[in-house]
Amino acid sequence: MKHLSLFVLLAPLLINMPVTAQQPFSDGEIIYSVKVDLPPGGSPQAANAFQNSRLIFTFKNYLFRSDMSLGKTTYVTIHNSRDHSAVSLIDAGPEKYLIRMNAEDWAKETADYKGLNFTNVSGSMEIAGYKCQKAVGKMKDGNTFTVYYAPQLIPENSTYSERFEGLKGLPLSFETNTPQGIKMTMTATSVNISQQPSSKFDTPSGGYREITYAELENLRKNK
Repeated sequence: MKHLSLFVLLAPLLINMPVTAQQPFSDGEIIYSVKVDLPPGGSPQAANAFQNSRLIFTFKNYLFRSDMSLGKTTYVTIHNSRDHSAVSLIDAGPEKYLIRMNAEDWAKETADYKGLNFTNVSGSMEIAGYKCQKAVGKMKDGNTFTVYYAPQLIPENSTYSERFEGLKGLPLSFETNTPQGIKMTMTATSVNISQQPSSKFDTPSGGYREITYAELENLRKNK
């Protein structure tokens, strides 16, 4: 009876306690809005080109897919954490490229994030219903970026993305900078924990011009 009385007294407190238990994240989808900050002197036309940009992260066991829509161009990357192979799709209207990457190519593609370290700093924010901890990522070249992550959401595939390897939860807001000095802030608008269809991770059988990773590097150099 004594234990029952104690439970009756504590029950209202337990009901109103925030849910902070860690939740394994294997299958699911995170949708982000994209805020674009142009460098000083950036043209209004450039700003308009990035309107309605969006990012989607899709997880399924050892597979990870990133869909980035920037204006009229879409970038898709599908990464296999088992063998660290990847497929990249670039859709820029009339120009559509498919690039297959082996582990060596993938290591080159993500080399900037090798040795990345995250440090928690003071600050928190509620994003898409999750309380997120503020952290700063420091890259090997000394550049830093801010990220807010949800400690409750633990990716079962810890190597889904080199950009966030070592982060103690899923990123629900983060910054990235382009070589042109454009700063983008991605902020989650929804987190959907549910089984994802395997078809999302299939490589298209047509509609793209397939090029090698070396050819992609040359295209980047010439732009």
